[in-house]
Amino acid sequence: MAGAHGRLSHRWRLSLPLVSLVALVLMGTEIVPVLPTAALVVVLPLLWLVFEFGWPGAFIASAALVTVMQLLYLGDVVPQGEGPLWVQYLPLALLGLGLLLGGRQLALERDRREDRLTAQANRLRATLDANEDQLLLTQTLLDIIDVTIVAYDDAGERIWDNPDARRLGDLAGIQTDGTIEPVVHYYAPDRVTPVPPEEFVLARAHRGEEFDAQLAWFGPPEDQVAYLLSSRQIHRTQHDRFGYVIVGIPVTDVLDSVRAREEFLTTVSHELRTPLTSIIGYHELIEDEIDPADVTVLKMLRVAQRNAHVLLSRVGQLLQASGSSEAVELKTRTVDLVDLMEAALTPLRTAAETAGLDLEVDVQPGIKATLDPDCFTQVVDNLVGNAVKYTPAPGTVTVRLHQRADMVVLEVVDTGPGLSANEQSHVFERFYRTASATDQAVQGIGVGLSVVKAIVEAHGGQIDLASSPGTGTRFEVTMPVEGPDTEPDAEPDAG
Repeated sequence: MAGAHGRLSHRWRLSLPLVSLVALVLMGTEIVPVLPTAALVVVLPLLWLVFEFGWPGAFIASAALVTVMQLLYLGDVVPQGEGPLWVQYLPLALLGLGLLLGGRQLALERDRREDRLTAQANRLRATLDANEDQLLLTQTLLDIIDVTIVAYDDAGERIWDNPDARRLGDLAGIQTDGTIEPVVHYYAPDRVTPVPPEEFVLARAHRGEEFDAQLAWFGPPEDQVAYLLSSRQIHRTQHDRFGYVIVGIPVTDVLDSVRAREEFLTTVSHELRTPLTSIIGYHELIEDEIDPADVTVLKMLRVAQRNAHVLLSRVGQLLQASGSSEAVELKTRTVDLVDLMEAALTPLRTAAETAGLDLEVDVQPGIKATLDPDCFTQVVDNLVGNAVKYTPAPGTVTVRLHQRADMVVLEVVDTGPGLSANEQSHVFERFYRTASATDQAVQGIGVGLSVVKAIVEAHGGQIDLASSPGTGTRFEVTMPVEGPDTEPDAEPDAG
């Protein structure tokens, strides 16, 4: 009898109002003669049909109402009143039909509201299902990525964390729920200095701080891992903080690789420096023994000397770039920059001519400055040498040197391929090489510009870069005329 959901079957739902109608008709034959309006009681089960079965129910109800009126009429159930019988029953019939139609209209409105509510409920359910799927996907992704993620509400209560965050918490002795164990292994970038509790990332983020990529080491000394930590505040509105998120990216392998590379470069550089120094010394002894009239041998020896010095300079760059030298050591003296520039550009003129380039030089006469002549020569060699290497023939490399107030200005401009914005942001980094340098197999180790920048800044100057793809590159170096560590008694350099 009952349906799958506990409701009456269609047959019983139809029969109940009809049975009620019959019972009311039987009762009405006794009441209507005394109270004519009692005939309207039969409308109640008919309204039931209208609301329950819609238009089919309205049709059945209307037919039932007409049938009831006919039965009362034919059965001579006479209400108290004057006039023909049909006249007395007509208002009741019309009123009953009106109630049925009004009831049907209400039922239609109810159905429309139910349809709207059902549609809204379906959309809400679909949205909730989609959100649940998205949440499941996001949580799965966050669980499998090798990144630490922890979210907290405004009160500092943990909302969510991933397995990597829990593993890091166990290693550091600081759980993601804020529990601090008796032994904590949370260290500064030097891997030795403990971070005080008030500087813990959890405390800083809870105070409202935001930071990016701050290096920290976690774990006991024999099992340390490095993470770059970042924090972001979450706000519903400008003044309504919901909470905050902490993210940690593991960089242990990267830092270990960098350290291994720097140790390798330092070892190799030191191993090369000793024999190179010996070679240069023996070159000088050989030069003393050669007959000055033997021009050919002297020329070949000077080529060997120059290349040995270039290689020794590269070794020095590697030592500096590898971090074994904390700062540039300057040996400053007052020098004539015209003579110094001429000596520095002499081998570069030959390189430019061989590459099919024009090397244009404009040096203001009479400029003297206090600086390290070897370091300045290294700056010129790197900047002009790079311009020659990267500029395709036929092209032009322009070198200008002039004095601007109390500053010496060196400009190197080329007509090469230029640098993109991304390349410009990395060009002064150690061991960075541009895509064009790699594609064209241009020789180099990627440390020249980082060394140039270090030398310039050690002199209290700065280096600026202007470039765009296809328009060439312009470097401008500005250094003070009176450099650091001036030695007033030094004699001017004769060249």
